Amino acid sequence: MTTEDNLFPDHERAVHFVTGQLPAPSSSEEGQVAFIHSARADKTAIIRDIYAALALESEGFGCNLDALFDVLTSVTPAASRVLVFEFGGELWKEDPLVMGRLLEVFLDAAAAERENKRTLNVVFCLEEAPASAK
Repeated sequence: MTTEDNLFPDHERAVHFVTGQLPAPSSSEEGQVAFIHSARADKTAIIRDIYAALALESEGFGCNLDALFDVLTSVTPAASRVLVFEFGGELWKEDPLVMGRLLEVFLDAAAAERENKRTLNVVFCLEEAPASAK
């Protein structure tokens, strides 16, 4: 995305809740956009889905919160990353406790990434799924 159409100009705010569809990022966006298709608020399943979206499914990382933090801060060193949860509203409705624990990891990882001059944004689509590259 160019500066004019950047969805997340305020990188200090790493977590975003949006309604409706997100526009697909342009090919000029530096970094990685990963669409997570989890429709169940199961911690292990969501972590596996994140790894799959980041093309890390065969790497054998643990399915716990510490491993997720490590993956988000060291394994995928793109200049910027955006994780888009296409069924974010459903996940939050199903199990807010699990989602809250994941949210803590996302916020901690985003803070660590800022220290390393990288960005991590997490987007929860509360209504329709965005136009992902499926």
